[in-house]
Amino acid sequence: MKKLVVSDIMSRLVVTVERDTPIETVVGRMAAENIGAAVIVDRDFPIGIFTERDALKRVLSKGVDGRAHRIDSVMTPKFVYVAPSDSLYEVCRKMHIGNFRHLPVVEQGKMVGMLSIRDLLGSFMDATAPAGTSAS
Repeated sequence: MKKLVVSDIMSRLVVTVERDTPIETVVGRMAAENIGAAVIVDRDFPIGIFTERDALKRVLSKGVDGRAHRIDSVMTPKFVYVAPSDSLYEVCRKMHIGNFRHLPVVEQGKMVGMLSIRDLLGSFMDATAPAGTSAS
């Protein structure tokens, strides 16, 4: 059996937004795309990540006005990323230790995808499904 790597299961859809985008716009876009994280960029260079957890902890619980504040004021500026060739074991380890649900996938300094805990769960379900069934 082939060992799976990040590129085998990652989502190629990555929502990126400029650092000066209003929080409300970013959250609306995440909801419309049904995703849990957006990458914040400054002229196409990734500078942070904003997740569902950030929305709860840094916006809603603090009463921050999403129309009046920029996304870079509530993003996570130091984020961990993975490479398309990373093993799923290593990625799971990073997610577990860092308590992450989403990891941007970067190749040669360029954003190429996003890996979520949901992607990993789907892969696990496919690998362990009884014969004749599919997790999808």
